[in-house]
Amino acid sequence: MEESRADPLGGAQYVLLDLALPVALTGLVVLGFVRSLGWGREIFGVQPLGGRRGQWVALALVAVMLVARFAVVDYSLMNTRVVAALAVYAVCVGFVEGLVFRGIVVACLRRGGDRERDVAWGSAAIFALVHVGNVVGVEGLSPIDGLGFIGQVIFAFGAGVVLYVAMVATRFVVWSMVLHAGIDLAGFFVAAQADAAFEMDVAPVILTLVFGLVLPVIGVALLFLIDGRVGRERYGLPVLAQTARR
Repeated sequence: MEESRADPLGGAQYVLLDLALPVALTGLVVLGFVRSLGWGREIFGVQPLGGRRGQWVALALVAVMLVARFAVVDYSLMNTRVVAALAVYAVCVGFVEGLVFRGIVVACLRRGGDRERDVAWGSAAIFALVHVGNVVGVEGLSPIDGLGFIGQVIFAFGAGVVLYVAMVATRFVVWSMVLHAGIDLAGFFVAAQADAAFEMDVAPVILTLVFGLVLPVIGVALLFLIDGRVGRERYGLPVLAQTARR
């Protein structure tokens, strides 16, 4: 490559102040809201249901694909400040969205008496709807349509199910947050490499496409491995008549 720049995506300062900082502040607000509800121990404590062997196999496959995505990135095109700033941004996003969608949303659905499979796809559907305007990378919200819109919804839904299963299987929401941060960071690095080199390398692009196709399939397959119900009585709430009949 004839030319490159070590400060892609606007540089480390832009990533930290314009991207990561607003998300981090949002996280503090959401965390304060969770504490005001008294849900902190419930969300960050041990999950009431454990994982199954098939769920661990699926999570291992996702982890292998993520490692492969990180392995093909040319980090020499970026200075360490940009790499670190993108990592901070990814952690902030993983924490906030994990707290909202695997924390608050899951807690609300469980209080409604839903089966865990319904909790999984319900929280994933809300997660997908919130992400319909997202462009993969760090550009933020952008209008998309047609196949791009459909692809974004499908990918976000599959990712939502996978992240839910990561929480349930590991018994802690923090590991779902870590996985979320890893998925986002892999995409950030691909975008940063392309911006630094003024072109897209073949390997990161192929792995990004494969990941985008395989993750929703894994998410849908995982829905059939989710069973059980936490139950409203766990929260001191009366059992609904329609829930008792299921």
